[in-house]
Amino acid sequence: MSAFAGLTNEADGGRRIGWGIVGCGWVAHDYVAPALLAAANARLVALCDRDAAALARVARLAPDAHA
Repeated sequence: MSAFAGLTNEADGGRRIGWGIVGCGWVAHDYVAPALLAAANARLVALCDRDAAALARVARLAPDAHA
């Protein structure tokens, strides 16, 4: 286990960093979440926003992330 909780070793030997997004506005929805989901070395693990509708919009892009 890595000393950094967000860093994991995948079965294929690649390393992926777990990311969380705080604030799920249009920048997170249109740019940040899609970029993290497309990156081979990243995984989106958590989402946070006090606006439930904004949180739900981004959560639809990343159903495996904790919201």
